[in-house]
Amino acid sequence: MLISVHIPKTAGRSFRTLLKSKYNDNLVDDYSDSPLNHSMEQQHLMAEKFNKKYTLYYNWKYKLKNTQCIHGHFLPYKYNYHYGKKNHQFVTWLREPIDRMVSHYFYRQKMYENTVGTTKQKIHYNYNSFEEFCFSDKMRNPYHKFFYKFPIEQFDFIGIVEHFDIDYTFFAETFLNLKIDNVVKSNVTREKRVLPCLADPEFLQRVKDFHDLDYQIYNKALKIRANR
Repeated sequence: MLISVHIPKTAGRSFRTLLKSKYNDNLVDDYSDSPLNHSMEQQHLMAEKFNKKYTLYYNWKYKLKNTQCIHGHFLPYKYNYHYGKKNHQFVTWLREPIDRMVSHYFYRQKMYENTVGTTKQKIHYNYNSFEEFCFSDKMRNPYHKFFYKFPIEQFDFIGIVEHFDIDYTFFAETFLNLKIDNVVKSNVTREKRVLPCLADPEFLQRVKDFHDLDYQIYNKALKIRANR
């Protein structure tokens, strides 16, 4: 079983294309949790409750369908049942935290503009500025929030978006036994670097200080990749 954790705006849709080519109908999407749309307490509670009942879910749902891969927005601890078992692997991708936030911000703004629904639904996506977005408690240290009770050292593979083509190819050949002729990228946010604040070193340092836990995780992932 391969458990693939897709943190928003870390090339998860592109990675899913690769997983789908390998697992086809044996891949299950799990995007129901949307961890960043809930408080940390709610995130932890959902993961804990699911984990406690997972043996039942596994035997009567995933095993029955011959599920070989689960991919989506969820805390990896949700599927902690699989950790340490033979032929069970956890994988994820990380991205430079500020770069990830820029992409996430524009994505949410696009969703706000395109949402046809109630005022409450539209407010869910709206932030008045990038500054408000990246300094909000809701968006603070998303990597740290995802890796509740599951430190990155427990992952069998961590791809780095800044090295996407190389890591994508390495994963395909090493983990899936697939030869890659063309790296497919999807759901790419094209609007970039039109934010004046990104040219301000003082602002960037404030962001790094605010998201210090994510930078610790990201820098640790870079070292793990270097040792790979």
